[in-house]
Order: sequence, then C-alpha cells, then structure tokens
Amino acid sequence: MKTQLASLNHVTAAYFDAPVLRDVTLEFLSQEVVGVVGPNGAGKSTLLKCLLGELPPDEGTVVRARNLTIGYLPQESELDPAATAWEVMQEAVPALRAVETALAEVEEQLGNPKCTGSLNAWKKRWSARRSCCNDTKHCAVPVSPIRSRRPCARSDWMTPAMIER
Repeated sequence: MKTQLASLNHVTAAYFDAPVLRDVTLEFLSQEVVGVVGPNGAGKSTLLKCLLGELPPDEGTVVRARNLTIGYLPQESELDPAATAWEVMQEAVPALRAVETALAEVEEQLGNPKCTGSLNAWKKRWSARRSCCNDTKHCAVPVSPIRSRRPCARSDWMTPAMIER
C-alpha cells in the first residue's frame, strides 16, 4: 500500500514579486520515483526548496511525513571537486558513517575470543537491559567485554535492531 510522503497544496511562490510557482498541487507517494524536468527558470529548484522547507510558500501549504528525509543537491553546490561521489554521499549522512564505524568495531570484538567472554553472561545482561527499556528500537544494549578489565574495544553499545538481524 502506498503512503503519502509529502504534498504541496495550492502552493504559490515568487522571487522579487515575480511568480515562479502558481497554485501548484502535487502529491508524493511511497514506492514512486519522481523526476522534475523543465527549462531554466521554470521553478524546479523553487519547488524543491518549498518541499524541503527551505523556502516557505507565499500561499498554500506543504505537508511532509514525520521523519521524512529528502536528499537534495542544489545547483550551486559547495562540493569538494576532488571528492568522489561515494565520499560526497557519506558526508550527506554522517549518522550512517557513525553506525558503520560502530558496527565495524563490534565485528572486530565478536571475532576476538578474549573480548567476547561468556555468551550466557552476555545474554543475561541483554535480557536485563531489554526488560527495563520501553523503546527497544532505540534502547542501547551493552556489548562491552563481559570481563570488563580487558580493554578490547572502543565501542560499548549496540541497538536491538542491530542484534536482531
């Protein structure tokens, strides 16, 4: 079933009293791929800026789903010309890079028998932590070495979503 991600309802936007968008109504649904094409000055960037919330419409409303993330690369970018596309993409989502780094550290810990300790002891810690955490999707679970005197890893957390996969 498709859900509404964003919509523009009777949006009008102008630059210096020159109308760029006039009474635009659009709906963006999940599982759709949308392309915006048109000649220079047609309002493509203005439309996207309204959708992003960077430019409030002069008239009408813009509605975005809660927690919606929209990727946008402006025409006048300040990208490092020496950077690869992959590097630019990683900079756009710094939280993803932090999670990837944490996962790599956890993988390293799990492969080191000196750090993992007793699996039963870890399961007990996980169960105790999970029972006191109401929001298990965002509940941090300790994965530091069971025998905490061993300084094996820098990362000491993992979310249940990472564990349950």
